[in-house]
Amino acid sequence: MTLEQVERRMIEQALEQHGGNISRVAKTLGLSRTALYRRLERHGLCEPGAGDSQETGL
Repeated sequence: MTLEQVERRMIEQALEQHGGNISRVAKTLGLSRTALYRRLERHGLCEPGAGDSQETGL
C-alpha cells in the first residue's frame, strides 16, 4: 500500500467516523481545514473548490 493510499484511507475513515464534519476530521488528522480540503481534492473525495472561503447564496 502506498502512502497516498494510506492517506486516502485515513481520511475516508475519519470522514465516516465524524459524519463528514470537516472541522472534526481536520482536528482528528492534525490538519487545518484548508489542508484537509486540499487533500480531499487531491484524492477526489470532494468537488474542486469546495473549500473556498467564498459562500454562495448569502
